[in-house]
Amino acid sequence: AWNWDALGRFAKLALIGTAMVAAHVGGYWLWKGSGRMPKLGHALMLLGTLIYGANIGLVAQIFHIHTDPSAGLAAWALGAAVAAWVLPSVPNGVLAAAITTIWAPVFFEEHHSLYLLTPWMVAVPSFLLAWRMRSRVMFLASVGATAWCLALAAGFETGEPSAVALAILACAAPLLALSLDPRGCVEFRTPARVVGTLGAVTVFYLVSFHEIAEELSFTEMQDEPVSWLGFALPAVLLAVALFVWPVFRDREARRSDWFTLLSFWGCFFVPLALVPDDTELWGALAANLILAVLVILAITSSVRTLERGLFWLGALLGGVVILSRFLEFETELWLKAIVFLACGVAVIVVGRLFERHRLRAGEAGR
Repeated sequence: AWNWDALGRFAKLALIGTAMVAAHVGGYWLWKGSGRMPKLGHALMLLGTLIYGANIGLVAQIFHIHTDPSAGLAAWALGAAVAAWVLPSVPNGVLAAAITTIWAPVFFEEHHSLYLLTPWMVAVPSFLLAWRMRSRVMFLASVGATAWCLALAAGFETGEPSAVALAILACAAPLLALSLDPRGCVEFRTPARVVGTLGAVTVFYLVSFHEIAEELSFTEMQDEPVSWLGFALPAVLLAVALFVWPVFRDREARRSDWFTLLSFWGCFFVPLALVPDDTELWGALAANLILAVLVILAITSSVRTLERGLFWLGALLGGVVILSRFLEFETELWLKAIVFLACGVAVIVVGRLFERHRLRAGEAGR
């Protein structure tokens, strides 16, 4: 680094090229060739991809190339994706997904007209990589990158927070539909359910506040339907296809997960409630009703299935919703204190009863 300016162009290219090739070749030999140190070899392959990204910037510096910064990030992401596909390598795939989250905002600034295509330019190769490797980690990285790009695209185009909320629901709906397929990919069913539920419930909770529901109104976006339907419609069609396909394939397929079913349909009902002019009333009402039913379904279903995560999700969500309503409206401090204490005691008591129920059921099963 101290003598970098004194080196000639070809010396610089030889230095950075040798470092990249040495990392890849050495890593491949240790991982795939001899197989003696596969973890170290895999790490060196990932290091080679990182050096490849640095080399893109260094080559631009050496030859004084001034171009769209997003082009360099796209080339880096493409190289990481190719390495992930060929090897295959989950870390390289996750790196490619991470780079796209940096690439997206830079690309939007330079190519504003392509905002509709950008999220799907990220989603298609990312999910293909996840499917090829059957990796939950790669699947979650793909979901994160796609949701980020979709939310950015919505925000850049419309400038409305309601578009970002719609983008989150547009990502949550296909994930929930995928988790409802009884014969779907087993590796992706659980993470799809968890992430889809988290995204949907987060939006429901935000809309349950009257002031936030008014801010998320679609009133101003109705004049330009292309600006928000353009990015939401493909995700909606995908969600419907994933929801209908299992039944079409097997008419005897039954979906007994009512909690996930309600979360899925809530992704459509809540946006519809944000369309009328009186959004403060209808949006908040729809969100609170859905949250209340979700709490009941989570607790009752968990008692039957003994699923601890679902029970605590319902118990804590119910407590948070009740506390939020008392914080949102003006009430006496003594009444708030009583409600807060009651919620805390109720969660503790109901939680102990549930854990005892699980313990008795487990002993009966043995």
